[in-house]
Amino acid sequence: MTIALSFAGGCSHATIWSQDATGGVLALHGFEDDAMHDAHAKMTQHCGARGFQIVGRDTVVVGQRTHTTQDADYDERRDTTTGKIKPVGTGTSTHRQARAQTTTTTTTEDLTEVRVSYQCGSAAPSPSAP
Repeated sequence: MTIALSFAGGCSHATIWSQDATGGVLALHGFEDDAMHDAHAKMTQHCGARGFQIVGRDTVVVGQRTHTTQDADYDERRDTTTGKIKPVGTGTSTHRQARAQTTTTTTTEDLTEVRVSYQCGSAAPSPSAP
């Protein structure tokens, strides 16, 4: 079990979406908690001794995925003379016609990712001198 969890955690990571001298935005991939560890390392590396403050967390739609499924339902009938099952269009006029029905279902889902915004600098403002 530990191996599976370690492997799953290894797939989680953060990628730089944007960065400048004052901060940036990182996109989290995989398990969010595990990806945040990588995000913290990237923010620390970018901001250095100044530290950083996370100022936002958003779930952003980055695309869509469409699934289409098709289900065919075919109902054969028995020949009234022989009692045998025959496909549509065969046999004598005593053959009852089969029914075919096709159902197509299309679904669309949003593809999302979590993005974390941060600013370089102390999390709390410096206290003013009296």
